[in-house]
Amino acid sequence: MVQKCLCEIIVSLGFKSVAGIPCLFIRVLTINGEEATIVIGIFVDDLKVTGNSLTAINDMREKMNERFILTDQGRLEYDLGVEVSSLDENTIKLHQTGYVNKILQTFNMNNSKTNPAKTPLPVNHKLSLQDCPEVVDPTLQATYRAIVGSLMYLYQWTRPDLGYAVTFLSRYLHKPGEKHLDAARHTLRYLLGTKEYGIH
Repeated sequence: MVQKCLCEIIVSLGFKSVAGIPCLFIRVLTINGEEATIVIGIFVDDLKVTGNSLTAINDMREKMNERFILTDQGRLEYDLGVEVSSLDENTIKLHQTGYVNKILQTFNMNNSKTNPAKTPLPVNHKLSLQDCPEVVDPTLQATYRAIVGSLMYLYQWTRPDLGYAVTFLSRYLHKPGEKHLDAARHTLRYLLGTKEYGIH
């Protein structure tokens, strides 16, 4: 209900939905002969606003303040599990370093004896369905699924470099064996050496 009302007000301010996505809006306008673009992302009643004109953003904020009580929380640093870092005036980095540390701690891969891997999967890995056991160890399967699920969350948000490894490991969720678990742990060791990776 709140989001619907919010969207209606945003549209009334001249914004258009981006490609039919109900939570992303854009407005292009001219201020003092310069083109200004404002983009608004909505999650429930939370707005993320960005643009190339502080004047246009402030004007939009004042108009929104006439209808809602807004609180400005400043520059975005963390949202929905994703950390946002400013690299310079025009570049941001989306990463999940905190989440990677949590994963590594959960699976006991953050100690000084663990050596980081250089690739997401072992070089020349040869896993197949023949490596699946006849009888699945439920503890091993639960651990394997938890690792792959954690990796999938990273891959979908900020770590496209994990794409092949996650897809490959997902093939064996139904009957993982020791070799599959070793491959998943290898991917965790890769994370150990690439904690800071993200999208620029």
